[in-house]
Amino acid sequence: MKKQGKFIEMSREEFFKWLMDLKVSRKITHIQEHHTYRPNYGDCKKHSNLELVENISKYHKKLGWSCIGQHITTFPDGKIVIGERSFDDDPAGIKGHNAGGICIENLGFFDKGQDVMTEEHKKTIIFVTAALHFKFNLPVNTNTCVYHAWFANKTCPGTNFFGGNTKSDAQKYFYPLVEKQIAEFKGAKTISKPASAPATKKESKKGVKVICSSLWTYNSANWDDKAVIVHKGEVFTIISDKIKVGGGYMYRLKSGLYITANPKYVEVINL
Repeated sequence: MKKQGKFIEMSREEFFKWLMDLKVSRKITHIQEHHTYRPNYGDCKKHSNLELVENISKYHKKLGWSCIGQHITTFPDGKIVIGERSFDDDPAGIKGHNAGGICIENLGFFDKGQDVMTEEHKKTIIFVTAALHFKFNLPVNTNTCVYHAWFANKTCPGTNFFGGNTKSDAQKYFYPLVEKQIAEFKGAKTISKPASAPATKKESKKGVKVICSSLWTYNSANWDDKAVIVHKGEVFTIISDKIKVGGGYMYRLKSGLYITANPKYVEVINL
């Protein structure tokens, strides 16, 4: 983790921990995807990530904005920079559609024939988008994960952004990757139909299946430290026996979150 002025550079793991601990007072309704256009990949050879973000901030202030327009900036090396614009404030990202938004600026020019997104950058964009949906309990659809181009005469986040910049492109190419990452955050597994008995006995793994309509998970073994809501039928790998918490019990999940052990709400199963 590095800090320069009002900005902090993080790895994906550092960002996830920071985000899960973040308290946000406003209601978050959607995540915005953008590309910077300028600066782009060529500028990364001349400046550090933190220098580039500080330059973006200076430009935005020249436009009369109070601070940088975005909440998050992602980079070709997979790093993430946050700072200056509070998550309690709407972004300056999409004119007329900023209320309730979180703005991600992905550094680069992702129109066809321009910057070729690095694998680390792809991983980070998917990771950050999924982490935000996970944090704020948002489904992944064209209302909650939006591209700038859908609201303005622009190509942003690029005509070659994960296969294209249309709604159908997002649904076909980008959303499945985000949903897969969210499932990994939750530690969810699909229950398959019973198979024939294996020749050798394997060590069984335990999981919990949600049997009520919905319930909270928790960031820690603390009933007040709520994380995200999970829903009926979802299954999670557990990595601990029951943990006594106040007047009840919890299980620790593979994802690092905690869930109630009350049999009224969850059922222990073999995975």
